Amino acid sequence: SFRYTNQAKLASKYIETERLIQGIPGITVAVIKDDELIWSKGFGYADIENRIKAHPQCLMRVASISKAFTSAAIGILLQRHQLKLSDSVQTYLNEYPLLPYKLSINDKIDDSSDHNSKEEAQQEAPLSDELCSITVEQLCRHQSGIRHYKNDEFLSRHRYNDSEQPLQVFINDALQFKPGTNFQYSTYNYSVLAAIIEGITTQKFVHFMQREIFDRLHMFHTVYETDENIFCYPRSRQYVRKQCNDDDDFVDLYVEKRASNAPFLPSQKRNKLRLYHAPFVDQSNKFAGGGFLSTCFDVARFGHAMVFGDLLTEEAKYALFGDERHAEYEYGCGWSIYRQQSDTRRIVEISHSGGAVGGCSHLLILPQHKIVVAVLMNLEDANPYISRQIAKFFLD
Repeated sequence: SFRYTNQAKLASKYIETERLIQGIPGITVAVIKDDELIWSKGFGYADIENRIKAHPQCLMRVASISKAFTSAAIGILLQRHQLKLSDSVQTYLNEYPLLPYKLSINDKIDDSSDHNSKEEAQQEAPLSDELCSITVEQLCRHQSGIRHYKNDEFLSRHRYNDSEQPLQVFINDALQFKPGTNFQYSTYNYSVLAAIIEGITTQKFVHFMQREIFDRLHMFHTVYETDENIFCYPRSRQYVRKQCNDDDDFVDLYVEKRASNAPFLPSQKRNKLRLYHAPFVDQSNKFAGGGFLSTCFDVARFGHAMVFGDLLTEEAKYALFGDERHAEYEYGCGWSIYRQQSDTRRIVEISHSGGAVGGCSHLLILPQHKIVVAVLMNLEDANPYISRQIAKFFLD
């Protein structure tokens, strides 16, 4: 949009500077304001070796923004009265076990104990006699007590054929706390939600997402990641950054800007860290929580539709985004929510970030300004929260 030419120039300069400082191969950004895509742009490279520039049509891993996608499916089932947030998992998955939870042992651990001994003690925590069920809302809000990844589960290469198979990885493990009493982020909550959605709809989770959300919102460049589309065009490569060994075959990012004075990393780290291709992973254990590919524009379009569109009823939106009785920050059903600390308790920010093998992301929505910013990066462990500064450039 010509109206925002100056703002776009300032945003471009800021993003490129951040890209160089952080050493990110490629970034794509899309901004929607007042129901209009006002700006989108790619920075750096989607593929360093082949010198393919990043552009807004590049598919990248959206990581945990997938949880927001899944929340839309929950909203659709809510408004169709096919699901209730208060229902237990067993309502839809008959064989899901009732589980004990780990009892708190903080009082038995001396504050002077070293970190390792505290971790070991926590792992050996006694279990409750009580066997607990988990509600759909507790899954959505990460209040179930289901554990997160351990060992190399984040790097899983195992192929699962439906949404119930991945549950066997954690289904019999004790809960970390009594459901509803605490918050602990776990992608596995959304693996259970995917199985519930399949049980209700009698469709594959990914097929339901395609028909009921992506197709209806014209998100034609959003797909679940499989070995069949791993080389789809125009997909970005994914990169990781790690310690460099002399014999390693690393990606030389520095050929891009050898003449530039802008560092790619702080000087003390530049000689120790290099880019490598991200290892192969199979995302079928976490489609609902982190397994989709998309473009920055599709992600921005989705964010806009969820808050300002008519995909969901106002009642369903209220269920997903929480209510004013909660604190300044809360995790709603698939979204992070920030509210004003005043009598109005209005929502000032709705967002979700993501970190995947070889990528990271952030979707930011400012309801009061009708601004949506989507940022996708093809590097693991980068900082995608530049979205907040980008949004500031386009405020009136």
